[in-house]
Amino acid sequence: MRSQCEVSRMPFPSFARRFSNIKLHYMQLMGIRLRRGQATPRIPDMLSALGISQQGQLHSAISDARNICRIMEALSRKLRASGRPVAFPNNETLKANWVVKHPSD
Repeated sequence: MRSQCEVSRMPFPSFARRFSNIKLHYMQLMGIRLRRGQATPRIPDMLSALGISQQGQLHSAISDARNICRIMEALSRKLRASGRPVAFPNNETLKANWVVKHPSD
């Protein structure tokens, strides 16, 4: 979104500065702790571990969005099955240097 705003010369919307990072929710629910230098799970990794086949093309915005929704649905089922509340609160805030202002602003 940040890059698209830059290309379109639009201000970055304030509502998007806080967001929910599905990778963090996934790692917490699946009990994954990263070691130094270890990469976070990618969409195909999460889908595979949850027994879900990937649909669409990786890095296609609509396919990625749909696959992330499918990951959230699977995580929601796991939470319900364990008797825990289903919630995916905001857990990330964009760094100030991610939000680019244009010279004309």
